[in-house]
Amino acid sequence: MPEAKWENPNATYQQDQEANEYRYLSPAWLDAMAEGLTKGAVKHPGETWRTIPADEHLARAMRHINLYRKGDRSDPHIVNASMRLMMAFEVSRNEQTDREATGVALIQNPEYERLEKQYNELLRERTLLQLKIMNLEKNTVYQEKEADDEQ
Repeated sequence: MPEAKWENPNATYQQDQEANEYRYLSPAWLDAMAEGLTKGAVKHPGETWRTIPADEHLARAMRHINLYRKGDRSDPHIVNASMRLMMAFEVSRNEQTDREATGVALIQNPEYERLEKQYNELLRERTLLQLKIMNLEKNTVYQEKEADDEQ
């Protein structure tokens, strides 16, 4: 599929007053994001990313940005960071909606804050355990393949 051509952003058109300037979004970037999200949905069914706190998504995005800045080109780090930023944005919108629905008094309640912190720590721990399980599964498959190769 041919790459979309960019128009002169200084040109004026009759319909210049757009509420949202979608013309500035890169179609190739959107396709790369959709492709990455589709692969992620296959690898992690059930939209599990929605259960991860926004701060965790932001930390992962920063990791990808840092790896790219250090010269690592082994993964599509810019796309991965973009996906994590989208996830953080969406999760934070839901967190805000949840807070608004429960009321400000609850947010300022120290017990609520303690439980929310504990909940976020448990989600991070769960994510780390999922990564460990994935690594163990990969190692098991690799070891089984080695054993088959030796025979």
